[in-house]
Amino acid sequence: MLFLFSFCLYLCQIFCYALTADDNTSFRKKIEGDAEHFVDLSSIPCHGEAADRIHADGIQILVNMNGYTKGARNEIFALRPAPIQVRALCEKYFIGGVVSMILKLNFCEN
Repeated sequence: MLFLFSFCLYLCQIFCYALTADDNTSFRKKIEGDAEHFVDLSSIPCHGEAADRIHADGIQILVNMNGYTKGARNEIFALRPAPIQVRALCEKYFIGGVVSMILKLNFCEN
């Protein structure tokens, strides 16, 4: 996630949409603090209304970082709230005691 922030900050605005309620972890707090725009969609149970909010923000590229995990709300992505939607698969690898993240992007056709 930090890679996306550092790479894109000078090119575009970053919006982060939380799909699950705040769990008070340091990871969540870090994301909230680092994101230029942080929107908590967990209080919007209707997938259509959540997709409308994303569309209203003018999002051009929407990246799904959750995949098919608990609370992912893939129904929002099925409604195509952005013209370009990307599913990102993050995998952790342990190399010499160091955790490296490999980000694979799969582009979805419109």
